[in-house]
Amino acid sequence: MDGVGSICRASQGQHDSDPTEVIDEHDATCSLVPSECRCKDASWLWADCAEYEEPWWCDRSGKWMLFPSSEEVDFAWTSVVDLLVRGKLGPIAKVATIRKAGDRRFQVICVYTADHDNLEDVYRVLHALRHIPTPACTDLTLGYKTDEATISGLYTTSDVA
Repeated sequence: MDGVGSICRASQGQHDSDPTEVIDEHDATCSLVPSECRCKDASWLWADCAEYEEPWWCDRSGKWMLFPSSEEVDFAWTSVVDLLVRGKLGPIAKVATIRKAGDRRFQVICVYTADHDNLEDVYRVLHALRHIPTPACTDLTLGYKTDEATISGLYTTSDVA
């Protein structure tokens, strides 16, 4: 993940609120690698795209959610960050650290879009994610959710349906 650390940030949040309000709580020695980060106060690693003007987050933002296995999370995250900094995705992305994931076999990566009503942009981001050569992206394991649904406490497909 060389060169990525300068754009990665951390958040203590238990759920999505305004993701632009991020607090850096990583230890100075943290590698900023999802499978290795065990920082006490950091549940997420964040990366953002300088092309987006803040504030981009609003009641219309949403996110694609990828669920890579713990074995492939570092590769998937590095690929997402690479696409993000090249302007191929949305404004911001985050990945659960191993500390947050615990004993689960999968970790979540969220790739945000600024406006879920802008279907062209939502599908543009999906298309870019589908070309990451990892099962988390090429299999049918991506899901999209509006931040409005998250803020309302809707976390499962059956809640949203």
